[in-house]
Order: sequence, then C-alpha cells, then structure tokens
Amino acid sequence: MILTDSDIKAFKRQAKSQKRQLHCSHMQALDVVARQHGFDSWHQVLKIAERSAQAHLQGDISTTQRVLLDNSLYTSVPVGWLIGRKSYPDFSSTNDAAPSANPNELEVPTSRWRGEKHG
Repeated sequence: MILTDSDIKAFKRQAKSQKRQLHCSHMQALDVVARQHGFDSWHQVLKIAERSAQAHLQGDISTTQRVLLDNSLYTSVPVGWLIGRKSYPDFSSTNDAAPSANPNELEVPTSRWRGEKHG
C-alpha cells in the first residue's frame, strides 16, 4: 500500500474521533486506527508513508515495490504473483494454453508455482 499525506491526515482525524470514543491517549488511538487499516502500529504507517514519499520523489519503481513488500500483507505472496492485469502481451514466457479471452483476468505465471520441475 502506498500512503499519501492525505491518507495520514485522514488517519489522524479518525484517531481523534477514536480518542473521544475510547477515552485513551492520542498515541493509543493512532495505533488503533493503524490496526484497523491492516498495519501493525502507527510507527509502521509513518515508516511506509515516508518510504512511499521517497520512492515517489525518486520515481524508483523497485523502491515502491520494496515498500509494498514491507507490508506484512504482501510478504507471504511470491513476488511473481503481485500482478494486476496485463496492459500489454507478455511474450517472455511460453504458454501452451490459449490466451485468456478476458484481458482483465489475473494471470499467474506457471513458473512461480511451487513444485514445478524445471528441465
């Protein structure tokens, strides 16, 4: 997940509301909001937001991918599987099956399947 300044501001507004409802400290409310959005803590949110901003400034796609992979949601997914939809044909791999009729279908390369024998 890439976080922007507006995301951080929205999280802070939510934390302010949570603070009133839960009668807790602002830091505790920030942690609650972070967990509601799938993060481990508020500090992780800030770390990802900072890396996202740096990656955006540098225009470095690999850094952006590293930011995504730092999120625990993506660490259990093999890197080759983090594919959205294909915007162009992939001629780098051989595919014995007929191409998908739906260009919006998620396609996972068979080379990423576990247990596949290479030979």
